[in-house]
Amino acid sequence: MCRILGILLVTGKTHDAVSVSGGSGVLFVCGRDRDAFFPAVFSGLFQALPGYTPAHWGGLFYLGFFGTVLGFFWYYQGIQAIGPTRAGVFINFVPVSAVVLSFVILGEPITPALAVGAVLVLSGVYLTTRPARTS
Repeated sequence: MCRILGILLVTGKTHDAVSVSGGSGVLFVCGRDRDAFFPAVFSGLFQALPGYTPAHWGGLFYLGFFGTVLGFFWYYQGIQAIGPTRAGVFINFVPVSAVVLSFVILGEPITPALAVGAVLVLSGVYLTTRPARTS
């Protein structure tokens, strides 16, 4: 659903959103989303709904809006600004930002392996996005 909204908000082209919505439906039925949804239903997802507090709903809204809708929207804006090839490279920052945020917010240690991995990711992104050399 967020893919559809992102395409509509960034491009304004409904025919692109319709083709993506069909693909998203196929992905839900056949893909990873199904692997999480059905076990949750069979484990009592709907029976637990009446017990959710406003804090639960607020947390779900926060994750859904800020973590998904806004993230997809900014990602599509980035694609529109710098092109899909260059924008796709920046997805590599996700694990690096997770490590940094877990250190800052949760106090998790940064091990030498994590530091080396971060340096490798940053180096790879730099090498793939730097301007081409002129001879």
